[in-house]
Amino acid sequence: MEVMRVLKAEGTPARDVVLLLTDGEEAGLLGATGFFQSHPLAKQLGFVINMESRGGGGRANMFETAPANGAVIDLFRKASTAPASSSLIVYLYKQLPNDTDFTVPRKAGIAGLNYAFIARQFDYHSPVSTPENLNQGSLQHLGTRCWPRPARPPSPLPCPARRPTRSTPTRWAITCSPTPPWPGGACWP
Repeated sequence: MEVMRVLKAEGTPARDVVLLLTDGEEAGLLGATGFFQSHPLAKQLGFVINMESRGGGGRANMFETAPANGAVIDLFRKASTAPASSSLIVYLYKQLPNDTDFTVPRKAGIAGLNYAFIARQFDYHSPVSTPENLNQGSLQHLGTRCWPRPARPPSPLPCPARRPTRSTPTRWAITCSPTPPWPGGACWP
């Protein structure tokens, strides 16, 4: 909601922006599936940013993109002042039996980025999972990962084209340098 407030305060965005709040993720991605299968706006989307949490705090990291993500990774690096991702995070997420609301547009071939923070995992879906207990610094970090620039570009950037997949190895948690998947998978963060 805060990202939308910032967008509104900056004036009319260069592109249309859709805020989608879903429900029923754990029950089978019900909200995301309903939107992408039946809402007319779904067919007009060129890029999706999904914001997740799997706990009550921690650093927000980008952990998933759609296939043929070369242009998306380039955009991710250019748009963020401190890109936070790692090929190890991506690998570990792929080993889990989990899905997020980003799974639905990703399978439909829509480009995008999936972000989450995962610390304080015992706060997730528990009685202490309340707005008051949510780490506000983590929430702010997630927002700045998804809307990093205070000023929008003078003209809309093109939606990322499908280009060969790239990974995002983090070298000593300082830089994010995209590489093809095989060498990227060999880099240890």
